[in-house]
Amino acid sequence: MKRYSILFVLLFIINLIQAQIQNIEHLNTYSIIDIVGIANQLGVPNFVIAPEFEVDVYRITYETPDPHGNMTIATGALCIPLGDCDFPLASYQHGTVAGKFDVPSYGSGELNLGILIASVGYHMALPDYLGLGGSPGLHPYVHAASEASASVDMILSSKAYLAQENIPINDQVMILGYSQGGHSTMALQKEIETNYSDQINLVLSLPMSGPYDISGVQTEFILSDDPYPTPGYLPYVLFAYDLVYENMFDEPSDIFVAPYDTILPPLFDGTGSFSMGEINAMCPSVPKTMLKPEVVDSFATDPNHRFRVALRDNDLYNDWVPQTETRIYYCMGDDQVNYQNSILALNTFIDAGAPNVQAFDNGNLDHGQCFGPTVFAGKFAMDAVKSACTTGTTSVAIPSMKVYPNPIEDIINIQLPELIQDGTLSIYTITGKEIYQQKGFSGSHFQIENPNLLSNGMYFLKLKSIEKEFQARILVQN
Repeated sequence: MKRYSILFVLLFIINLIQAQIQNIEHLNTYSIIDIVGIANQLGVPNFVIAPEFEVDVYRITYETPDPHGNMTIATGALCIPLGDCDFPLASYQHGTVAGKFDVPSYGSGELNLGILIASVGYHMALPDYLGLGGSPGLHPYVHAASEASASVDMILSSKAYLAQENIPINDQVMILGYSQGGHSTMALQKEIETNYSDQINLVLSLPMSGPYDISGVQTEFILSDDPYPTPGYLPYVLFAYDLVYENMFDEPSDIFVAPYDTILPPLFDGTGSFSMGEINAMCPSVPKTMLKPEVVDSFATDPNHRFRVALRDNDLYNDWVPQTETRIYYCMGDDQVNYQNSILALNTFIDAGAPNVQAFDNGNLDHGQCFGPTVFAGKFAMDAVKSACTTGTTSVAIPSMKVYPNPIEDIINIQLPELIQDGTLSIYTITGKEIYQQKGFSGSHFQIENPNLLSNGMYFLKLKSIEKEFQARILVQN
């Protein structure tokens, strides 16, 4: 019976590989020195990412369905740490891009994030999505179902390849993504919990600054009378939904005013020849001025307008109840994705009985500024649930100290695992800037007053003496 079970599993894996994976291409091997260089170039402090392993990067080409259910191909990057530990698998869903090859498996900036996190002991899958990378056609932008299916199939292909190559992996899967990647991550979580819980052991979901209420909060944000920093998002959604739902318009001139009825179509023709920055530069600062006034009026007054119905089909907060531990991150100063998307999702999930959903405000930062603190806060959440290695070894981490209460209040208690003499306490932002220092700590338990100079977000405490060093993370939520 045992032999039969093993044979069945092997045949299942072989069939899965043959059915899904079309090609595997080794792209590069990054040494620890290379990875330290990436971290330094991006300004990532070593207490956020301290590389422990070299990383192999591959491009996987795999089968996945298009929005109409026909099989097509997609690509993604797989970053594999070169250690003998059975690491977990994490999937990072990238943010908005329009250029065909501005994606992880073709060397985009977000590939660096995969390399950095892989270097501390995670197999990292980074799907490019449909219509990007090696996938044909126009990307179906913020289409929840295809975001989810392309990401699920990238996870399954990654797991199959690791099994085929006898690379140790444990059964934990974690998912995270920022901006459009936040939307994709929540769509992926819903799909896994609904249809793939027997194949994917999802232990943590980290959607970040995503438009979860795309038909409500986010639409009102983009269609206001105020300037919007990325106006190209509006036509991107319209052309993508016309591809998916096939009823947005007959001709671009049906909805767009001149000259945008002729300027915009070549930007979204499926070749991916223009970057998102180039597209934004060709659009007016107030996005709705690209649309005919009667189209805007009809959309505003008709709750069953075809575009509004399509948008509702891609909301992600109101027709399911997350079961996995879920941490929703946002910044209140976000100028591209209104933070109320996150608040609405949180409150709706809690009211529906979700067992373990929290939201975290990372401060009054705009969309670009919010990325680093939010993604690395998510990385620390991953560390907190990561299983210990059961094969091989990992390096020894810097000892941690206990800080309570956390989120911090007026008095901060610090408990060390051992005595120190003449230590110096420093507080750093997540970007590594020291903002507070106090000297003269001896012993193992201390109380300090809250310096009251910290805005909402995550910070690092470091207590260092001549011979010893301890670290902890604190959360400020005023």
